[in-house]
Amino acid sequence: MRTDTSWMVVFHEPALLLGLRRFTGATKVVPAALALLLMSFGTSVYAAEGPYVAIGGGVNVLNDADVTAQYANPLFTPLDAKASTDTGYKVKGAVGWAFANGFRVEGELSYRKHNLDEMNVRSPGAFVLNAYDAWARANGRPEGRDAYLAAAGASPALKNQLEQATIQASPHPLTGDFQALTFKANAFYDIDLGFAWKPYVGGGIGVTKISVDVNSTTTGTRLVDDNATVFSYQVGGGVGYEFPLPEDRSITLSLDYRYFDAGKPTFTGYTSGLDFDASISGNYVGVGLRYGF
Repeated sequence: MRTDTSWMVVFHEPALLLGLRRFTGATKVVPAALALLLMSFGTSVYAAEGPYVAIGGGVNVLNDADVTAQYANPLFTPLDAKASTDTGYKVKGAVGWAFANGFRVEGELSYRKHNLDEMNVRSPGAFVLNAYDAWARANGRPEGRDAYLAAAGASPALKNQLEQATIQASPHPLTGDFQALTFKANAFYDIDLGFAWKPYVGGGIGVTKISVDVNSTTTGTRLVDDNATVFSYQVGGGVGYEFPLPEDRSITLSLDYRYFDAGKPTFTGYTSGLDFDASISGNYVGVGLRYGF
């Protein structure tokens, strides 16, 4: 039996791997399997300090948005609704610097998109204009915000009827999309457990430009076509598997999770011309590829 244990670390010396070719049959499988096992669970050291680039993508799920507004004109009740979107996607790229102690800092640019689903109205606010315009078309009356205010001021019963119809018709189906372009400064810490597998934690802060295009499926009316730029943050973690390369380079494949929050930006209704707030937050799960050089 061979007692020289130097063969157990041949994966640290690429030139010695050629020696494995002299084994034939079943004897080829054993060293290869042991090498793979040791690469996964053997002692690990951090790659040399230096820059890296990364890309990634995956599934993005937005939380239902709280949509609220208060109005100076008492003929509009406060708006209180929840809007939902379909499951979307996110793609991202980053440039960063990895330190020998496990910390990483980076600048990340990401894009996410969702299709709109529906809105559940609890208090109609200016969303009542959608019901009023449908009523006005059916009755040969003028449409629009000013026409509604005139009609609601003249007939409180009509105002109440339209508001109740808006609530009872919930959830209102929507079409359109939500898009967000984000730049963040991130900081992460790779936890060295002595494996090639390295969990990590961290987060980042930055700015997000959110664009919203909303249409009523029922009437075809455009409700919102606006954008807002806001402060945003993310926290999360994941686990990466590092493949060492010559000259202290490496490729890391990772499974990533992020919780992100962009606060409650303000948008302006397309038909009403009135402002409302919508909360933006959610979760992302995806994969990433990082190349350190």
